[in-house]
Amino acid sequence: MARVLPGPRSSPVLLNVGSGIYSIGDQRWTEVSLDLFVSPLRGQFLSVCGKGEELPFGSAAFGAIVCVGEVLGYSDPSAMLRQFRRVIEKDGVLILDYRSTLSPRFWFKDTFGRMADLVWDEYNGSSERTWVYSPSYVSGLLRDSNFAIQNISSVHRTSAIIRRCGFSSNLAVSIEQTLSIPLVPKRLGDLILVAARAS
Repeated sequence: MARVLPGPRSSPVLLNVGSGIYSIGDQRWTEVSLDLFVSPLRGQFLSVCGKGEELPFGSAAFGAIVCVGEVLGYSDPSAMLRQFRRVIEKDGVLILDYRSTLSPRFWFKDTFGRMADLVWDEYNGSSERTWVYSPSYVSGLLRDSNFAIQNISSVHRTSAIIRRCGFSSNLAVSIEQTLSIPLVPKRLGDLILVAARAS
């Protein structure tokens, strides 16, 4: 995360949305953790139980927001991004990720290329429903919420093909880590990581 997240420009306070038990751990920032559940937040210095769509903070309270771990897949992305823009200062940085409908996992399925779709996905050995989005849809939501995209990258490009063939996510990731060249272009990655600035 430190490679993507710049240092603070003015406000040194960072909001980690959907943090769970994890901290960003960047000493340049004072981190506030937000999660839907109380138990993962226990023991964290600055933590708030709440929803990303209804942030309990004042306007321009943060210099940066990090929302990774596929939090967007369980949320209303439009409402969440409007809230992010409200609580982040001008020129503040937003880092978020989401699952893409352009992923090879959805090749030859109705989901492929849709703006948004609700799919079943494997998580920690069980199956659950989560939203996936097209990059153009998320980019449009970011623009509508007054964020300027700075960088887009992707991960799980080869592993997405392997999962499409029916193998487990653990095996797919293991195979991808042993290969040095991705089998699909960046725009077809399974997980999209976006860096944007509040305008």
